[in-house]
Amino acid sequence: MSCWQEQYVMATCLFNENSLDEALSRIAAAGFRCVEISANRKHLDPRVNPDVPAARSLLKKLGLRVHSIHAPFSGLKIGHPDVDPKESQPRVVGVSLSFGAQVGARIAVVHATCDPEGLSDQMYERSRAASMAFIDELRRQARRLGITLALENLGRRPHLRRRFGSSLKELSEAFPSQDIGFCLDVGHMARNGLAIRSEIEAAGQRLISIHANSNDGVRDLHWLPTQGVPDWAEVKSELTRSGYGGRYVLEIKGSRDPDATLRRIVEFVKADATS
Repeated sequence: MSCWQEQYVMATCLFNENSLDEALSRIAAAGFRCVEISANRKHLDPRVNPDVPAARSLLKKLGLRVHSIHAPFSGLKIGHPDVDPKESQPRVVGVSLSFGAQVGARIAVVHATCDPEGLSDQMYERSRAASMAFIDELRRQARRLGITLALENLGRRPHLRRRFGSSLKELSEAFPSQDIGFCLDVGHMARNGLAIRSEIEAAGQRLISIHANSNDGVRDLHWLPTQGVPDWAEVKSELTRSGYGGRYVLEIKGSRDPDATLRRIVEFVKADATS
């Protein structure tokens, strides 16, 4: 296996308009051997009734390993204080974790909040409490499944001064338990105007995955890491300095021609692996 095939992971969200079978087949054909499977209204989301045994069989046939599953977040109102966190949220997200465990994932990327449009600054403390209750319940489910939660830093929204989970520093302080890890989304970090070193240091040894993508500093565009801000060379340098030895997940999406984008991604990772 080539160096880049071990170090870089392709997220199936690039093929959100396609079935999971098609996404996995195209990713494998491009040379990737590790994947992150989307479960947000696509692929392994319980709400779309995926055929998990069939997915497991195809992964084996294609020689693909599942680095992580990206748990559902859209439509669940996670972090909204007026929604009981013991109702649909842990059930839907928890089932997706079970699906992830069944296909071999050992990491589940999770959003601590995802309903910023229905929130106000005055709701921040209540939202934080609701999110913490949700994650605490989910942590117990993850432990039973043998899967590790990786809380992702989230992009801020223009109408909010504060959104719980917008930085790994905030998340690491709220969740000191060593059985909770973190996923650094580089694009979200750039939109929030945060420094890469401070985010890495806040996560420490609990940084277990990287969402490698970029944007224009304003919109959540999920471009290739070298297309926008921040400086990808600086990001890699800081991660190397910190001793990070995990994988880089190419969470690229929004393309009208995903196959052409996938070819550019392969060119990027082959060059990046040797830089």
